Amino acid sequence: MSGQDGDKIGHKTFEVITYQIWSLLPGFCNCPTDIATSFKSVARILGVQLGSRKEIRLDILTSLRHLVARNLENEENKVELARYSKNFLPILFNLYTTVPAGAEEAGQRLASLETIKLYFMISDTELVNTMFDRALEKFRIETLQFTRDAVLDLLRTMLPHIEESRITVLYKETVARVNSKDHKEQKKAYRVLEEMCKCPSPACQQFILSTLPSLQIQLLSSLSSASPSSQPPRLRCLISLISSLQEPHVDFALSIIPEAVLSIRAVNSKARAASFSLLIVVGEALQRWTPPPASQDSVVRRYMAALLAGLAGNPGLIHCTVLAVSRIYFQFRDVFPEDLTDQILNNILMLMSSASREVAGAALSFVKVFVTSTPIMNSTKYVANIVKALVEMPEDCKRHFRVKTKYLMERLVRKFGWDYVSSLVPKSDLKMHKRLKNMRKELARMARRVSEDSGADEEDFGTTKRHKSMDEILADSSDEDGEMLEDEAASNKGKDKKKKKTPQTWIQEGAEGIVDLLAPTAAQAVSSTNPKTPKSDAEKAKKTNSGFKINSDGKLMINDDDDFAEEEHPKKRRSTGLEDSDSDEETFETLVSSKKRKGNSEAGSMKSGKSGMSGISSKSTFSKYTAGGSGIHRDLKSDPGAEYRSKKGHGDVKKAGKNDPYAYIPMTHKALNKRKQAKAKGQFSSVINAARKGASKGNKARVKDVKHLMKNMKV
Repeated sequence: MSGQDGDKIGHKTFEVITYQIWSLLPGFCNCPTDIATSFKSVARILGVQLGSRKEIRLDILTSLRHLVARNLENEENKVELARYSKNFLPILFNLYTTVPAGAEEAGQRLASLETIKLYFMISDTELVNTMFDRALEKFRIETLQFTRDAVLDLLRTMLPHIEESRITVLYKETVARVNSKDHKEQKKAYRVLEEMCKCPSPACQQFILSTLPSLQIQLLSSLSSASPSSQPPRLRCLISLISSLQEPHVDFALSIIPEAVLSIRAVNSKARAASFSLLIVVGEALQRWTPPPASQDSVVRRYMAALLAGLAGNPGLIHCTVLAVSRIYFQFRDVFPEDLTDQILNNILMLMSSASREVAGAALSFVKVFVTSTPIMNSTKYVANIVKALVEMPEDCKRHFRVKTKYLMERLVRKFGWDYVSSLVPKSDLKMHKRLKNMRKELARMARRVSEDSGADEEDFGTTKRHKSMDEILADSSDEDGEMLEDEAASNKGKDKKKKKTPQTWIQEGAEGIVDLLAPTAAQAVSSTNPKTPKSDAEKAKKTNSGFKINSDGKLMINDDDDFAEEEHPKKRRSTGLEDSDSDEETFETLVSSKKRKGNSEAGSMKSGKSGMSGISSKSTFSKYTAGGSGIHRDLKSDPGAEYRSKKGHGDVKKAGKNDPYAYIPMTHKALNKRKQAKAKGQFSSVINAARKGASKGNKARVKDVKHLMKNMKV
């Protein structure tokens, strides 16, 4: 009513108070003790407001999630909350299936989906089955693609709470869309299959066991039609399926290895992570399915035989295969047979001599993982072959992977010693020896810095506080200088941003405390100066030396003669009792300008300086002292070099019959550089020679003039 009457401020204040009251609701719903008696009095209000007022929708959704999540183990409260499932779930379904009008409503859709998932956990099974049937019917008849996708998401969230017969119906609807040409629809179908495979409910597990043969055939046959966006959910589906299988399915596990290897080069980072996880899951499943009498060596050998077959392909396949072998070795290095390790390492060291950058880079990654993760007692015998392979790499690959090779050499030096590694490098490879010497100096410098900073001893060879993950090993880089430069640049950039973003507005709080921004007088509390700064400092910061004056009539006084203006330049004074309080002149800057100028020269800064007795003018009538002499008695009014100053612009000008107003040789600190002494001496010598030539020429000219004058004289 206040908004209609014209009281807009009161209307806005009332709205803010309403929002603040609703924002308290999640706190009251956090472990309340009177749900059984009080929830029925607010349930209808929450349902009505949830559907009609989007500005408080997130608070209501958060409150419902708090109520459900905190009472999953309290049967009495859970039953009371479940009574209103038939009221809240349709409202939440409508919120999620409605096309959002902006970013705010898009966030509310996701919050409603999370609330639906929690409410399904306490809802009655018959209610969930009924809503599943209605949603499935709407999915079949709906023509709008957005609504179809939203309904399919809701069907996917119901999987843990429905019967096996309905899961079968949803599976048939999903499988028909796995080979769809629409990438988005195909991805949604794989998401449903993923949820089926990882669902822990007994109905889903029983369904997976009953349809496992057809599901395996479907997944293997649809590989060729899978789009790049469908790779992550497809790989996660295979991970969940392999992890849940208790009975041995060795052939199926080995048949999905090529897909996992090829997905290592996927553009999608989630697909790459899922491919490495699938390789590990397959290895663990093969170990789990092997009976106890059989040795683990046979399992590892069979698994590696299936992996190493990719080394016979093109460079891209070799790259993926080597990275896959690196991940498997890092995960199962404790059970790797020694002869298998020798075979794999020798084959990969041979690949380091390849001219393909893809192959050489993957081989370097494997060697890096091998050196870092293998104990020193087991890896010492391979150091000679590793160093030899590094030395014999093609020059193009050496140059391209110089950071990787440097890091690898550093690891070898720190683990096996500089003398041992250096002795393995041929004497003809001068570049590698030079890099090793520089590396030794750098490591010694780092050790000294660490010992000086923390007093700790140097890092022991091959020992770390904890084992690094493979991602950390592959991400390590020894290019510390570059990182320091980047950090320094980032810090400088951050400082610049801070300088630019310094707030120029302050809010001055009165005796009552916090300022009410909705009050009519709120604008009076906003100030452009910091209220904590003393008044004298604030005024001093605002004042600048403009040099112009205003007379009592308000007219601007500008002198034409620049020299006269500078001599009569007003000096800054502090207010004292000796000054005339009713001065009729005021500077133009104090009335108009609010910015501070920068001094243009040292002379200007000298002229604006204050005398020893602050606040008292140099023309004080109490002193009869007259300045003169040198040192502290020199005349401060005199301006050295004023006769050379230009009247029309900045800088100095030459005067006829006077010396030039500049130095022939600049007096800078660079002249003290010992490496540049020859240059400085040459400059000085050239100036002296030029002066001598000029003096000699002038002397000859004067003699010539005198002779000419004497010749023309009449006796």
